[in-house]
Amino acid sequence: MLFTMITQQEKHLPLYITGIGIQKDQESIVRPDGYPYYQWTYCSKGEGTFVVDGKEFKIAEGTGFFFSPKIPHKYYSTTQPWETYWINFEGSSIPSILELFGIHKWEVFIPSSIESALNQFDEMEDLLTQDDPEKVINTSLNLYSFLFTYKTSKKISTYQQTTNRLLQLKPVLLYMDENFNHSLSLDELSSLIHISSNHLCKLFKLTFGMTPFHYLIQMRIQNAKQLLIQSPELQINEIANRVGYTDFSYFCSIFKKQELMTPLAFRKMYGV
Repeated sequence: MLFTMITQQEKHLPLYITGIGIQKDQESIVRPDGYPYYQWTYCSKGEGTFVVDGKEFKIAEGTGFFFSPKIPHKYYSTTQPWETYWINFEGSSIPSILELFGIHKWEVFIPSSIESALNQFDEMEDLLTQDDPEKVINTSLNLYSFLFTYKTSKKISTYQQTTNRLLQLKPVLLYMDENFNHSLSLDELSSLIHISSNHLCKLFKLTFGMTPFHYLIQMRIQNAKQLLIQSPELQINEIANRVGYTDFSYFCSIFKKQELMTPLAFRKMYGV
């Protein structure tokens, strides 16, 4: 564990390390008012829990968490030992750097390259133990490179939110899959999970980037494509009916808009 002494001149650096270390058995930390510095923490052994914004995240080996100053949080071990690597840092340019790299005020993550992250960590720790008057400046460059690498990490917090939405939408998705060839209304779909039509549209946009109506269109067109290839005995107007379109012209226009070709051209492309 190492805490650096920062001079007034060094405080003008865009970013600099204020502390770095490895906790062989991480103790419980409770900070209702947050922490003065930015902190990156990585779990190399065992398992713990990170609590922030009323959410709990399991921090197992190979995962980690990040938070900005003044963010209330706590973390504690759930198995022992819980070994963590951590870096505290500060700097006048950090807010703009984090924004540039797409790093939020707190995150839970899996490093894109664990070996690279730990090698960079070791290098910064080694530099700070040296008797070099420019060690803070030198590690400032390393820290920038480290954050650049970190920005490609998989963000579990975002992934988990998407997973939670998918679980909530599962009854709707199953119902649509079984009834895509029937006329479906927003009220009918939203009632399956006891939410409003507006809330359902919001969930679909957050999860799939589209409305339930456009999701249904894609589902119907995908099924139409399978029938066009796998059932050559079916006329195209029959296929339109089977996937939920009673208006043949409308089906053809929707198909062309999605696939940039007519159903007949699609069928011919596959030699059917």
